[in-house]
Amino acid sequence: MDILKQTFARNEEVAWRSVVDQGLLVHSRQGLVYPMNPVGMRMWLLLEKPLTGEQLVQQLYSEFDASKEKLSEDASLFLTQCSKEDLIRQEAD
Repeated sequence: MDILKQTFARNEEVAWRSVVDQGLLVHSRQGLVYPMNPVGMRMWLLLEKPLTGEQLVQQLYSEFDASKEKLSEDASLFLTQCSKEDLIRQEAD
């Protein structure tokens, strides 16, 4: 299934801090820290509530000066990596 059609939300066990427009995610159970660039941090903030990858891309497109194709690639990579690291959780549709 296309990851952008799936719904995701933050893992509540992950602490985070925003510094200017970048940020850090800290997975306390794993003891790992993940730096986030501005686009990654914005995706993290948007996932406060459950969103599909497509909704995430649409919101990013309205905020960043980038093509939908580039933002779709970035969102797919972000969702894939964050899922693998248990930073976000897939929600039931």
